[in-house]
Order: sequence, then C-alpha cells, then structure tokens
Amino acid sequence: MSFLRSFFSNRKEGRLDWTLAGLLFLGSFAVYLQTMRPSFGWGDSSELITAAYHLGVGHSPGYPSYMLFGYVFSHLPFGTIAFRMNLMSGFFGALAVALSYLVFRRITRTRLGAFLGAAAFAFTATLWDLTTEAEVYTLHAAFVAAIVLLILDWSRSGRPHLGWVALLCGISLGNHALTMLMLPALLLFVVAVKGLRRCFSWKPFAIAVAAFILGLVIYLYLPIRGRADPPPRVNNPHNLKEIYVHVAAPGIRPSMFSATPLRVLGRIWIYGSRLKREVSWAGIILGLAGMALLWRRDRKVLGLFVLLGAFNIFYAVNYSIFDIYCYYITSYWVWCAFIGVGGEFAVGRLQWLLERIQGPEDDVSASVLRALAGALVLLLPFWLVTGHWKMVDASGDREPEEFARAVFGLVEKDSIILADWWAVAPLGYLKHVEGRRPDVTLSPAFSLSTRGAVERHRKKDFLQTFPAVYATERLTYGIKALREKYLVVPEGPVFRVLVDKPDPTTVLSDLQNQPRLIFGDRLALIDWEVQPRRVGNTEMFSITLYWQSLQPSQEGEEYDVLIGLEQDSNIWAWREKSALAHGIFPMSSWQPGQTLLQRHLAYIDYEAEPGEYHLNVRVRHRSGDNHLLPVFTVSGDPLGRDARLGAVKVKTGMQETKMAHKEERIASTRRF
Repeated sequence: MSFLRSFFSNRKEGRLDWTLAGLLFLGSFAVYLQTMRPSFGWGDSSELITAAYHLGVGHSPGYPSYMLFGYVFSHLPFGTIAFRMNLMSGFFGALAVALSYLVFRRITRTRLGAFLGAAAFAFTATLWDLTTEAEVYTLHAAFVAAIVLLILDWSRSGRPHLGWVALLCGISLGNHALTMLMLPALLLFVVAVKGLRRCFSWKPFAIAVAAFILGLVIYLYLPIRGRADPPPRVNNPHNLKEIYVHVAAPGIRPSMFSATPLRVLGRIWIYGSRLKREVSWAGIILGLAGMALLWRRDRKVLGLFVLLGAFNIFYAVNYSIFDIYCYYITSYWVWCAFIGVGGEFAVGRLQWLLERIQGPEDDVSASVLRALAGALVLLLPFWLVTGHWKMVDASGDREPEEFARAVFGLVEKDSIILADWWAVAPLGYLKHVEGRRPDVTLSPAFSLSTRGAVERHRKKDFLQTFPAVYATERLTYGIKALREKYLVVPEGPVFRVLVDKPDPTTVLSDLQNQPRLIFGDRLALIDWEVQPRRVGNTEMFSITLYWQSLQPSQEGEEYDVLIGLEQDSNIWAWREKSALAHGIFPMSSWQPGQTLLQRHLAYIDYEAEPGEYHLNVRVRHRSGDNHLLPVFTVSGDPLGRDARLGAVKVKTGMQETKMAHKEERIASTRRF
C-alpha cells in the first residue's frame, strides 16, 4: 500500500517520478513499435530519410537538427535504413511522453494526474500517428516538453538559467519553425514571473539572447552541407540567396493567413471535432475541469499553457496546407496537461463519493478506495489505445515501397520520371539509399507551385534528351499541363509522356472478327485479351481492346474509354480513363472496317480487397452532353452502359493501413 500512497501523494520529485517517467517511455515505445511502418512512406517521410542518411538538406527550412539526429539513427547497426528512421520517430515520441510526465508533475498535486495526462498524450491519434514513420513532429514534441520543463523549474527555483531555455529554443528551431509560436508565450510567462524590469535587466537578457543565437548556429549546417551537394540534391542551397529562400520559404507565404474568415471558422469547428477524436469526450471534460482548477491554483501557469495552445491553433487554422493536422500537436499536448490536472480533481471527487457509499475503516480501505478511483480515471488512456489502434496502425503498410518498386521495374533505361513530391520521394529513397536504378532521372516537377517547372519540362529540346518520359502524380495535377502539349498515356502506376508524335499506324490491327458488343450505333468491340486473370495487389496485368468503327467518323468526334475492375458493391481495384486508342489515331481518319487496338497495363490498387472483380468498359462520347453510349449485344439486346468483359481475381487483399485515415484527414482539411 506504500506504493499507492506514493502514487497519489504530492511528495517532492524523487526516484519514483523518474521510474514512472521511464515506465511511460518504455510502455509507449513498445506500443509504437507494434504500429510502426516497416518501410518508407510517401512524400516528406522518404525525403527526410534519404536526406538524413546522407547528411543532406531537407525541404524548407532544411531541418538541420533533425538531419543530425537522423544521421545517427540511420546508421544504427540493425534493420533497414527506413526502419531505423521510423524508429527515431517512435523514440522521440516516447521521450516526449516521459518528459510530459515530468512537466505535468509540476502542475498537478499527485503523480496519478501527471501519469494520466502523459498517458493520454501518448495515445492521442496525432502523436501516435506521427510515431509510425519518419517525420519531424515527434522530435518537436520532445523539444516542447523539454523547454516547458526547464522554464517551469526556472520559475520556481531560478535554475536552470534562462539561457538554457533559450539555447534549447534555438536548437528546436533547427527542427521545426513551430517553435517560433512558443516564444511569445514563454516571454510573457517570464515577465509574469519576474516582472518587466527584472526580466529585461541587461545581463540575464543578454545571456538569453546570446544562448538563443548560439542555438541558431545549427543553421550553418545548410551552407556547409549544401556545398557538399549530398542526395537527394533537390534542396541543397549553394549561395546566400538560396539559403535565404530555403529558410524563409517565400513560396509558401500565399498559403498563410489567406483564408477567408468563414474558412477559418470552419477550421476551428474541425479542430473541435478533432479534439474530441484525439482525447474523447471524457478527455474534454477532464481538460475543462483542469483549466478551472488551474485558474484557482496558479494563473501564471494556466496562462503559459493557454497561450502555447492558442498561438498554435491560431497559426494552424490560418495555414492552408493538406497535412495541417500535424501542426496541432502542441495544442493537444496542452490539453493533455489540463487532463492531468482534471484527473487529479476527478480522483478526489470519486474517492469522496466512494467513501460516502462505503466509508473507510482504516488506511488500507482508504488506499483501496483511492486505487479504485484512480483506476476509473486511468480508463481514459486504455480507451484511447483501443479506439485509435486501427486508425494509426501502419505495421502492414508497404504501399509507397510497392509503388516505387513497381515503377522502377517498369520504366525504360535512362528515362526521366516527372512527379509531385508525394510520389517522387519514395523513388528517391530507392535510388539514393538502396542504389536502385541510378540511370533514372527523377524530377519533382509537379510539386507545389511548380507551374514554371512544368513549363520548363515541357520544352521539347529538354524532354527529347531522354529515351522515355514518364509522369506520376498523387496529390497535384501536373499531368494536365503536360496534356496541353503531349499525348499522355496511362501505363501501370505511371503515365507515359509521348514527346514525339507517335505513328498512328502503330495502333492499327489486321484483326477482322465479327463484333461482339455494340456501343451506340458508332462503335463495335470485336475482341479483347486479358492476361493474366489472377493478380495480386500492386501487380500488373494487360488488357487489349480491339475496336471497329461502324460508321464514318464525323468532324470533331472523340470518345473516352472508361475501364476498370469493379465489384458489385461499387468497389474498384483499378480504373482508368483514356481517349479511344489513347488518342494516337485521329478519329477523323478512322474508316469503317478498320480495327484499332488499345492496350492498358493495369496496376492493382494496394488496398484492393481479395475477390472476384468484373472487368467493365464504358464509352463516353466527348460532346456537349458528355453522355455514355448504350451497350448492346450483336442481336440487339440492351446491356445498359456497362460492358462486362469477364472476371479478374485479386489474390491478396490489403492489410490494415493508415493511408485511408490520412486521406480522410486530407479530405476534411480541403473542405475548408
């Protein structure tokens, strides 16, 4: 019972607190390992792994602190390089949880409250999600907790010196610019504790400023490593102007504080719904109780935490990017601090209620009642674990790796791949870390704000230097810019860009079978080939359609073919839209009796469930009403607007992945 009394007591920090912090670290880290991605991810994740492994430079603003930590982790003597970097996210996530306990211990009066707040933070959906792959945000969370821990200790004992807080802030800025949002709250807290005159006395102020600048010295990493030009070689600054542009990132400023007030209000509403998902209604109620208790107990500390959260939320709701959910992590940490204080209050109320029901007879009974009350409150973290596990579990998610390997297995030698950041980064990992396909040139031409880059790549003299040009996109729509000048043909997981106008006779066939299906009164499908009819996720199969014209084509007559694998429940394993014969043969020259062949290389979706799929074909007349042509048998029986060409069996289904949940967040953000 002595442990229980210590757990619920307000004794001075000692060995037990460090033990509990260590247990929180080990427990959360063990869970994170179970849900961690086994390989590299999309976009920033793969890029950060590649850059850190080579002591390179990440995307703006460069992340020098992360690069240095990442270099150490990426050279651990076990696992793949991607695994080691994902491990780093889990490690710093668990460290943030342990440090959070020590922070919350200083604002609660019981160890139980601090333990509850830290455990709740450990299993918020966002932090847990960010521990599954290489990203900068768990390191940021650890810095936030460490900075607040130091400044709380300083406020009570004058130690450590504020210079250490400032130094840590500077180093943290080398990891993520979100640290800037902490500075006003920290400065106001210092003024509230020491007073304006004492706060700005020259000596401590000068020491703090010097320490902060010393921390920022870490940004010298950028010119040093930029001159070395390490992979992935898309961010390396080589002069002062490039360094300024890379750190200041003027290209993203139009995304900041440009949303209308209505959109901002919508994002605030979304934040409220996310907060409920992060900590549950019970967590919201405990957090409100904790704020009320801190108002009575220590308004300076309450002000510090409220400002930390408020500045974070204010910035995030005014920043228009697709993955903004990551930016709210500081506000969730603040709310978990309030949960810890509220949990302390709830335990006291529950214990009082249980005593009223039973009445304690001795110290043992009192400890048992206290333990029972604490157990009821600690149900919250277990609730979050069970509720969030499937949402964040990426332990079976190899989609980016499978995609990248499929692309590199398909493209021709010495080709170029134009892609957006989301897709080019996994390809860069295979090329620069694993040494695959060094002959292939990768271009992030479709990244954000890259209209100029796309225009440069459209220049014929540049693209003609490559024997084959491919394009792929995941988040942006650079393909549209290429289609304005070139034929772009789907080919497996990518598009093939036909820089030189292809010979129309290459899609003519000598096949002269009788029609098998009639589309409207214009087209006949005389045959088709599908090989193989049994495929797995991220595997490819080929489809060849043979078309004949039934009537002479009219001026401007064009058709789109919509083809895909569909189950009865409108679930797709693959689908594609392309002009008839991929637009290679001009419709105005197509004569009755001529056969055009149209080949498709289908790439099965990573998330496709196992089972039998129908190969469906639809034809859309590209006219004013854009209507689908009705389908008939040769005898004239109507089949609707879908032509079923048989079945294809998908052998293996997806494992639980987090991509659907991330896309859900993306969609909810884009709505506003």
